[in-house]
Amino acid sequence: MQPKRVAAAREAIKIMLTRYPRGYDSLRLPYAAARFWLRRPHDPDYGVFALFPERKGVFLDVGANAGMSALSFRIYNRTSAIVSIEPNPFHENDLRFAGRLVKPFTYRICAAGRDDGVLTLYVPVYRKVPLTTEASLLREEVTGSGSLRARLGSRMDTDDFEIVTCTVPVIRLDSLNLDPAFIKLDVQGFEYEALLGLEATLRRTHPVLLVETPDDKVRCFLRDMDYEAFTYLPQTRQIVPEIDRETNTVFLLRHVQDHITQAESHSDPSAR
Repeated sequence: MQPKRVAAAREAIKIMLTRYPRGYDSLRLPYAAARFWLRRPHDPDYGVFALFPERKGVFLDVGANAGMSALSFRIYNRTSAIVSIEPNPFHENDLRFAGRLVKPFTYRICAAGRDDGVLTLYVPVYRKVPLTTEASLLREEVTGSGSLRARLGSRMDTDDFEIVTCTVPVIRLDSLNLDPAFIKLDVQGFEYEALLGLEATLRRTHPVLLVETPDDKVRCFLRDMDYEAFTYLPQTRQIVPEIDRETNTVFLLRHVQDHITQAESHSDPSAR
C-alpha cells in the first residue's frame, strides 16, 4: 500500500477512535513505542537525516507534538542529542515517555517566536479529543486547515467540534545557545516567526532543515541565508531539487548539497 494511502487509513482510524476518548488516549503511547521498536518512522521523509552521518550536533525538534519526530529521528540517527520544543502542555507526558526511548533527550514546553513573551495556542477538539497535530498559534491556521477539513469534513461544522485555547510562553530559540546540526520545523503557520528567533543560530551552525509546508516568507528568509530547497526521495534515499510544494521541504546550504551528491556518487549501491 502506498504511503499516502497508509497515512489516510491511519487518520481514518484515529477519527473513528475519537468515539472512545479514554481508549484513544490509552493507545497513543504503546502505539508510538511499537512503531519505534519496529523502526517504522511516522514519516518516511525523516530518512533524510541518515544522509549526514558525519554531522555532529543537536537535533532541534521545533513543534514536537507527542514526540513522534524525536522517535523517527532516532531511528536514523543513534547518537545526536535531541531537544524538543512543544507549546502544548497536553503533550508533556508524551515527551517524558519519548525521552525514555531516545536518550539523550530534553524538552521545553513553550513556543518558538521572534521575541520572548506569551501567546494563545488554538487547539481543535473533536468529540473531546484534542487533535493536537493541527494546533496553531494562529487561529486561522486551524479554521482554514485543509488537512483538518480532509480529516473531519462537515463534522467541523457540528457541535462535536470546537477550538479550545490556552496561553503559552514564547521564547527566542537563539537564547538556548544550542549548536544544532539538524532542525525540524513544523509549527502550523508560525514557521517564519520561529526562524526569526533562530537567525543567529542558523548563521552560526548552518544546520540541515526539514520544514513542513514552508510559505513564501520562509523560503525568502532561507534563500537570503544561502539555503536551497530540496526534496527527499525515501524510495531511493536521495535528495533532489524540490519537486513540488506539497511535501516536507529539505533546506541545505549549497556546499552541503554538493557534499551529499559526491558521497552518493561514490557510495556502494548495494548499501541502499
